[in-house]
Amino acid sequence: MRVLSNAFLSQAEITQIDRWKYGPLEIHQVHAPNDGRDTEFTARVCDWNRKQSSGFAREKDELEYVQKLGLATGNNPNQVLAPTCLGYTELHGMLGSLLPEKTLIAHGIERPRPNFWLWPCVETPSCLNDDNLLRYTDQKRYIIVANHLTKLVREIPTAFDNWIWSRLVKHKRFAKKNFQIDSHCAWFREIYGFG
Repeated sequence: MRVLSNAFLSQAEITQIDRWKYGPLEIHQVHAPNDGRDTEFTARVCDWNRKQSSGFAREKDELEYVQKLGLATGNNPNQVLAPTCLGYTELHGMLGSLLPEKTLIAHGIERPRPNFWLWPCVETPSCLNDDNLLRYTDQKRYIIVANHLTKLVREIPTAFDNWIWSRLVKHKRFAKKNFQIDSHCAWFREIYGFG
């Protein structure tokens, strides 16, 4: 996964050691305005997420911005934001990055390149590399990226679901179909909204 070190961007990193006493990690999906082209939103979300270990010691203006979104209003400082872009979040990218090449090929998708800042608007298909990026108009690039993200949203949850179940249960008696939807194995679909 791609990520810049916090040390690269800040002179010091604050960590609230007891932050886990206040609650578990909460991942909130928020719609990225204008498909991620809002620079203030991008900067605020990235700063908020990269300072997650700071707990209650985050900067006031970042906290106020996130609270305007209706988030970070409780007592749990362990909150990160996962912006969605055409339904795609970096949670999809993280799942897709775990899949074996054979599974990706079977579903006709490229391996996503996730990042720890949870910013989905950096995911682009390989056909839009630096060498040929300028040969497409802005509208054509948008259509290519939109189709790519839509396909990842459609394919990754199914591909991951099928692949992980083949690893979790080796015996037919323990197949996914033999579990109730409210079983402990369904937590994943509920948390991430997949399935």
